[in-house]
Amino acid sequence: MRDKMRILVAISLIALISCGKSKDDNTGSSAQEPGEDIQQDEAPEKTPPRKQPPPPPFISSDREIVALIGSLVEAHEAKPVLDKLSNRMSEGVPALINGLAHPHANVRSNCGKLLVRIHKDAKKKLPQTVVEAIAKRIDVEHDPDVRTNLVASAGRSKDKRFNDLLLNRLTTDKNDGVLEKAAKYLGDRRDKRAIEPLRKLLTHPVTEVKLAAISALRDLRAKAAVQDLIASLLDPNSFVKSRAHKALIKITGKRLPADFAAWRKAYR
Repeated sequence: MRDKMRILVAISLIALISCGKSKDDNTGSSAQEPGEDIQQDEAPEKTPPRKQPPPPPFISSDREIVALIGSLVEAHEAKPVLDKLSNRMSEGVPALINGLAHPHANVRSNCGKLLVRIHKDAKKKLPQTVVEAIAKRIDVEHDPDVRTNLVASAGRSKDKRFNDLLLNRLTTDKNDGVLEKAAKYLGDRRDKRAIEPLRKLLTHPVTEVKLAAISALRDLRAKAAVQDLIASLLDPNSFVKSRAHKALIKITGKRLPADFAAWRKAYR
């Protein structure tokens, strides 16, 4: 009887030891290491697909128009763009206005040109928004070549609302190209306010500026500039001398030779 009891006790102890060891093994295998993510067995979240960026909003929401404006980087693309936008002026004109702020210089120049041309071809008056946009761009434009092109576009428009802008450029701008274009188009517009600043340009160091000033004074029939034009007969450049002579004949009606002394004697 005692032997049976001993056997039962031994079996019970073995069973208890086995259960405890199994529990320890299970606990060890499921124990979490410090800093380990609790969700490590979960599937990682899927990254949503990246959306394509929209067209540059400052140009247009229409991708075709954005592409057309972008093609103006090449100067020869202006005519094809004009042809396509002429049929879509309601969308094209705002896009061209926005294009005046494009980072590429050629695009800014061509947008100004097309804004004038598209209305001229359609035989429509330039909207005030277009006049203001071009004027504003000229005032802030840092690239002298772009500024020259925009002034030329404003001048070609023949819109009198640009007269003040052209006069301002004539009196404040330091760039030769801008001065030349402003002088030319103020002469074409017969704006007599330009006479005094044009007289000052007759002694400008750049020949093209002097030639443009002489032509403008001729077109304005500027009698106040006769003495200045007589002085230009002494200019070492033959083109300046010749143009000053023709301007004097046009303004005064006198057909004297291209000789400083002869004109000086007549208008002493």
